[in-house]
Amino acid sequence: MRMLTFFKFMRQIMRKKPADLDWIQNQGLMAVKLAQIFALRPDLLGEEKCKQLQQLYQHAASIPPENWEATLKSKAIPNFFDNFKHIESKPLAAASVGQVHRATLHNGDEVVIKFVKQANAVKFRKEVDRMRSWLRMFLVLSPRLRKVGNPMALLNHVADYTTRELDLRNEISGAAELARIQTE
Repeated sequence: MRMLTFFKFMRQIMRKKPADLDWIQNQGLMAVKLAQIFALRPDLLGEEKCKQLQQLYQHAASIPPENWEATLKSKAIPNFFDNFKHIESKPLAAASVGQVHRATLHNGDEVVIKFVKQANAVKFRKEVDRMRSWLRMFLVLSPRLRKVGNPMALLNHVADYTTRELDLRNEISGAAELARIQTE
């Protein structure tokens, strides 16, 4: 996230008027993740603002219907679509990181396809690097900022859990662990 965008973002978060959630989502994954963290801080923002920001947990923008198939084709193995009789174009669910579509295999089994919004992954990593750079500068210029909180630790936390969320292998491993627990 660029510094000017961050200041605009913070104005959206801190002002008395409701935040423009569409604007926040359009700023990318970092803005959404930070807003979701602020949604948990009624002590800083008040209950009404937090309730409004909590909508970012339930109502993430989905990839437009004309783009999801191209996005999936760019990520999937060759002939991936040959495995399915039908894939619904409307997502079953969309989150800030990715989305899920219902599908039917040729044998009639119903499954879901989950994929990460690629633009999010690439842009997110760049935003984290950019924010780390200017945050280091702020911390040198204003050491008292560390006493307000630990902004670098917060950024590292957001980067860590979001990066894990972007790696669907973690979800596969978690599902396997749940299946193992259920059979015990």
